[in-house]
Formats: sequence, structure tokens, C-alpha cells
Amino acid sequence: MEFKTTLGLLAIALLPSCFAPAIDGTARYTQLSPDGTLAISDAAIFTSNSLSELGLDDKEGVPGAQVDFQWLGPHISVSTQSGSWSGTGVMSGEFSDGTNTIPIGANVDSELDLGIHSAIITWDFLPGDAELGLGFGVDLLDMEGSFTDQGTLQVIDFDESLPIPMLAIRANVHVGSIELGGHLAGFEIDYDGDEAQFIDLDVMGRYHFIGGDTRASGSLVLGFRSITLDVDYEGDGAERVIADLDFTGPYIGGQLSF
Repeated sequence: MEFKTTLGLLAIALLPSCFAPAIDGTARYTQLSPDGTLAISDAAIFTSNSLSELGLDDKEGVPGAQVDFQWLGPHISVSTQSGSWSGTGVMSGEFSDGTNTIPIGANVDSELDLGIHSAIITWDFLPGDAELGLGFGVDLLDMEGSFTDQGTLQVIDFDESLPIPMLAIRANVHVGSIELGGHLAGFEIDYDGDEAQFIDLDVMGRYHFIGGDTRASGSLVLGFRSITLDVDYEGDGAERVIADLDFTGPYIGGQLSF
């Protein structure tokens, strides 16, 4: 009787560790290179400027963080990353918001901020250490831009937050202390005159150099991220913002697993 009682108490004590989620916390630093075009117009006809022409093509270091929760089948990832770019350029296309206009040929001071806040859940349907999951999520894109004509000091800016639902696929494989994997997520929406297409590719490799293979361990993470953003929306004023942007680059980071 005592043996059965002891065994039962032991099983109850082990339940939290068996059913508690595995948690991975990752801090990383990404070198993102922007590319693409941007247009701001108060009319149906618009002209675009490349990010290079606006002086926004420099590679910038972007900090970010991600937390992963894995519990039996579900795998939840929550991440955030924000970057800022600035520079000077010469306009090859006109910007206009209905009140101010920056003409072709004007010298301009440019600023662009992009924040990407993401939550993804996938369900793994492979047994063992390998993972192949399908699921969905949502990305909140915070876009902010400001452009100042150096001659007239006229300013044209925009500030928009766009929630975008996503479909996602995730894959991971463990080989000893090495893990290789990543996810691909994206979607295209057309709602109330606003259009957005977003694709997020994140591939990585990590090496567990402290602790066990999964829990109570530390890892070095190396990876590559590619973000494709194509939006066409009406701003708060009379302006229409059309952006076709790509942000790509490698990253390095550290991970703690519990």
C-alpha cells in the first residue's frame, strides 16, 4: 500500500515537468539591408522613389527578441524587431500629401522606421526530435516615414500600423547538439481599399554548448531573415502610400532554453 502511495505521489510530482512547456528565449542582432521603392501621392497617378535614391539603402543593425513555447503538439513563437534608417537623397519622383509637395530633383532628408511584431502557432505532426508543423499567426507592422525638403523645409510623413494575418510552416531537425530549422509565413489581404502582401522567411542553425540538448541549456544562434512587404493604403490624410520593400540580412544571437 505504501509503495503504491509513493508511486502515485511520484507520478503527480512529475506531471508538471512532463506537461510544462519547453521555453526558448532568444536575443539576436540582425544586419538588415533595405531595398525597394516608395511612393506618396494624393492622386491616382503616382511616381516612386527607390530607397537608394532617398538615401535609405544602408545596412543597419537591428536588435530583436523571440520567445518560443513548445507543449506537446503546439509550438508558439512571439517575436519583436524594430529598425530605423536615415539618410539624404535626391527625389526622382514627386511626393505629395495634398497639402505639401516635394518635387522631382529636390534634396531630401529621409527617415524610415519599421517594426515587426509577430505571433505564430504551429502544430507538429512528426514524431521524435524532427519537427514539421503547419499553423497560422498575425504580424503587426509599424511603418513610419518622414521626408523633409532641404530647400523649402516642407515635410511629408506617414505613420501606420497594419495587422496582417498569416499562414505558416515550420521545420526543425536535431543532430546531436546542432539544430537546423526555420519558418516561412505570409499572407495577402485586400480590405476596405487597403492592400498588403507580407512574406517572412527565417532560417537558422543553433549549437547547444551549455547544458542538455533541449532544456536548461544555452545556445549560439546564427541565421538569415528575409522580409518582403508590399502595401498600398490610404493614410490618415489625403495621401496614398505605396511601398514595395525588401529587408534581408544575417543575424547572430544567444538562446536560453528551459
